Amino acid sequence: MNVEEFDNLIQNEDIQRLDVRTLAEYSEGHITKTININVMDDSFASMADSLLQKDKPVAVYCRSGKRSKKAAAILSEKGYKVFELDKGFNSWQEAGKEIEKIRVLRHGLIGLTGGINSNCLAHAFDFFSALSSIPIKNKRKISFLNFQKS
Repeated sequence: MNVEEFDNLIQNEDIQRLDVRTLAEYSEGHITKTININVMDDSFASMADSLLQKDKPVAVYCRSGKRSKKAAAILSEKGYKVFELDKGFNSWQEAGKEIEKIRVLRHGLIGLTGGINSNCLAHAFDFFSALSSIPIKNKRKISFLNFQKS
């Protein structure tokens, strides 16, 4: 789907928004109200199953459109109805569409820019939970960040 079609699609509250880029990419900017699961993670399929609802369509994107094709193939095979953003987040930004950003400030504070909402706050909560290695489960299933230890 092109940017305008994708934007129209995600206006529907029943559409699940999925960013399949890395956490670093996601933190630099993402489409509002998205869930982040890195498609390159070996546990992508199981994480998707635990966070997404099969009875609701999934709007998926990555940076340029390549990784989202991989994610779409995996999700479609598992029974999800999937829509992809052509040319990915790059095309979204080029079109001047709204984005959210998460940035870490000094002393462990987090700055949220763009539309502030419960999803954004949940990402901040998940971010600091992962940093402190405290296993905290987001019971509302509105957010997931993939962290890898270096």
